[in-house]
Amino acid sequence: MRLQAVILIISFAWAGTLLAAPSNGTKLLERGKIEAGYEFNNMFKRPLERPYGKMSTADNFFILSIGVFDWLTLDGKIGAGNEMVKEGERLPKLDFHAGFAGGYGFRARLFEHAGTGVRVIAGAQHICAHPAPRSVGDDKYESILDDWQVSGLVTRKFKYVTPYLGMKLSDCEFIYTINKHDRKRRYSLDHIGFIFGSDFLFFEDKIRVNVEARLFDENAFSTAVAYTF
Repeated sequence: MRLQAVILIISFAWAGTLLAAPSNGTKLLERGKIEAGYEFNNMFKRPLERPYGKMSTADNFFILSIGVFDWLTLDGKIGAGNEMVKEGERLPKLDFHAGFAGGYGFRARLFEHAGTGVRVIAGAQHICAHPAPRSVGDDKYESILDDWQVSGLVTRKFKYVTPYLGMKLSDCEFIYTINKHDRKRRYSLDHIGFIFGSDFLFFEDKIRVNVEARLFDENAFSTAVAYTF
């Protein structure tokens, strides 16, 4: 329990220094178990600092998780993501085509009530995308998306369905250069969000289907399907 408390402190320290990404659900793997699958993440709208408009993204990932302890799971992902920035006063509409994207994070069980099965899961996640450059007029724009979050979820398993909800702290950073110089970093406007979703478990919990929505700091949706080995 003492180590779990340290994990929680590290999570919020991470958010404070780096401060969104999917929470990756609430299924924690047994020690040594591996889960692999596919994830789609769509951020419909994320307001940036007011003069710079709104951002949207769509990511496709191969996901891989490993159980370190029964209460701690590490997550990784690799794939491709695109990016769009629009409605800004100081930037033109920028529609970046898909490029390399990846991410990592962890989830830890902080509490479990023996009688009810209610659990509290804390996590920290990061996604970074490097979409293809985009030319507008005589200017060439190159960008990087950095998406950080820490989350706290409350959940309970009901046979095949494990619903959850919680809160998160996050930041989405739009980093760009114009004609390979003048690098700038623009931050998201809001940093507190709400998460709700569910894991659906089949075939003795080996197959997991996840559906999740995120609100307030961003309007976003993600879904995943994975198999535990």
